[in-house]
Amino acid sequence: MERMDTVVAVAIGILAAITVASVVALVLVCRNCYCQQMHLITLLHKNSRQDAELIQSIETDLPIPEPNTVEMDDIEFTSPKLEEILQHENYIEDATGLVPHCIAILKTCHYLTNRLVAMAMGCSQQIHMQEAMTDIIAMAKQITPRVDEVVWSMYPPLDPRLLEARCTALVISVNHLVYVVKNAYHLAGTLDWTDQSLADVEDHLKGREGVELGPKALRDAGLVSSLQNLGHEVHDYGDLEFEEIKDDPKRHNINNMKSVSEAGKKICSAVKKVVDAGKICITLGGDHSLTTGGIYGHTLSQPNIVILWVDAHADINPPAASTTGNMHGMPLSFLVEEVQPYMSKIKEFDWVKPCISAKDIAYIGLRDVDPAERWLIEKLGIPCFSMYEIDLYGISTVLKMALTAIDPEGRRPIHFSFDIDSMDPSIAGSTGTPAMGGLSYREGMFIAETVANTGRLSALDVVEVNPRLGNETEQKHTVDVALDIIQAVFGKNRRGMLPPGFFLPRMDP
Repeated sequence: MERMDTVVAVAIGILAAITVASVVALVLVCRNCYCQQMHLITLLHKNSRQDAELIQSIETDLPIPEPNTVEMDDIEFTSPKLEEILQHENYIEDATGLVPHCIAILKTCHYLTNRLVAMAMGCSQQIHMQEAMTDIIAMAKQITPRVDEVVWSMYPPLDPRLLEARCTALVISVNHLVYVVKNAYHLAGTLDWTDQSLADVEDHLKGREGVELGPKALRDAGLVSSLQNLGHEVHDYGDLEFEEIKDDPKRHNINNMKSVSEAGKKICSAVKKVVDAGKICITLGGDHSLTTGGIYGHTLSQPNIVILWVDAHADINPPAASTTGNMHGMPLSFLVEEVQPYMSKIKEFDWVKPCISAKDIAYIGLRDVDPAERWLIEKLGIPCFSMYEIDLYGISTVLKMALTAIDPEGRRPIHFSFDIDSMDPSIAGSTGTPAMGGLSYREGMFIAETVANTGRLSALDVVEVNPRLGNETEQKHTVDVALDIIQAVFGKNRRGMLPPGFFLPRMDP
């Protein structure tokens, strides 16, 4: 009995600490947006109805130990940095766009930890063995300092990389807690509700909000006029409008499955229309999930295409093998014929058919590859040139090898799919999934110029430019790099350009 009292005391202490840290984070960011002198309880009442429902569900639906079983004086939670933050009347505005994501992550992680520990403490008879309870408490204790570290990192001057790293550490700890509790419970399906919460956290962790602004940022930087100055006739069809599907739960391990399927259909139709008209199609994203529809639409018009995929990631996970459920890590799996034995039958994606062979794709720049993707690349013999091969052979040799592997005769139309995270983050850091050790600016430009020199470019994707991530300098550099790559693909050459019809008149003697 004494042991259980001790466990209860520790658990409630953890809940109190996490609650304080999370609420302080909310106060920190929101205080100037609403009311400088707002009392803490008033702020809580002004939060969303969903938060109130979550709090109520914890208080009413779950068995939680009685608060009088612990002496509150025994709980230590000191954070001088939090006191400093509360003393600041004017909070510096967040130029990185990360703070809203971090607030959402803190709230969800706080909710998950509260509810999981409450369930474990109140339903201990469903736990396989008492040792599991010790593991649960140990995992929860690790979360408290992670929350505090995130709050510390939100204090100006805000370091985006440090904040992202600490949010990642927090999410990993919460994922570990979910795993431990799931394995401790007898009842199958008891904790299925955690999947959507973790998926929401993953979306915020990847910084996907803001990636939809990439196309506008490129247009505002002069994309259309720069291509016109190169002598091209440009028709800007504008943004595709996608219907918001509110009832869209995770199914078949795909987040927002109905939404991405319907979006893919529209992209497919739009790309096919452009290629049917004999034009080169530029598709701006957004994330790389758009290529399921884009490549399929391209093949409906030109069945003999090859794919040059320049990316830090392989994006060929079958849905069942995905660790996140995010479609941007799966688009090629729906398209490659040889991957289909590893795919589930998904009715919502009946509109897309396998349309390319594994040997029609060449990867360039890979350096962050999941185990299932590595296995498929090896088993199916997909031509793959990671950053290792680029370091070993040089970009010129690698590109020659890649194009020869997928098109030995040099006759087939090229679908060039370019993810900005293929570049090193020091060059283009405003993207949701940066990976160190990427392409240099010169290597990226060489790839683009070589594609242009083939004369066989038929479609171009440019994805993952996120103008809300990073500081202003990183945002500008990322957009500028993407713009330079696009211009190079369409003929701008670093050796210099001659405008159409240019000549230098002779001077009279």
